[in-house]
Amino acid sequence: MNGDTHRLIGGVTALSVAAFDQREADTPLHNLILAYFVGSQAGRLPDLIEPSSAGPHHRQFFHSVFVLGGLLYGLKKVWELEPETELGKLARIAALLVGGGYASHLVADSLTSRSLPWVGKI
Repeated sequence: MNGDTHRLIGGVTALSVAAFDQREADTPLHNLILAYFVGSQAGRLPDLIEPSSAGPHHRQFFHSVFVLGGLLYGLKKVWELEPETELGKLARIAALLVGGGYASHLVADSLTSRSLPWVGKI
């Protein structure tokens, strides 16, 4: 998949998270345009860490099923948090938007013919 596709999927994922997160909807990152921007940039992170310019087998540890599983578990735990401070609320939604954008990249890559390695090289 190309970078534009990952940005689009990451942005839509983050936009959805911000729209459905009604408990803490008073932070600046709940603005749907800003949420889309954050998610679209986070959707590029795996390819910034492990660039595709390194060759067709660039998907290693940070593109792995292991990382995706850990990330999804972490996102579930963050979703369940109920922070009391404004900084805590902002950190929570930021983690959800960035994590959602990153996870969307891995899910999209898992649907390609090369898929994802289980663990990959570190």
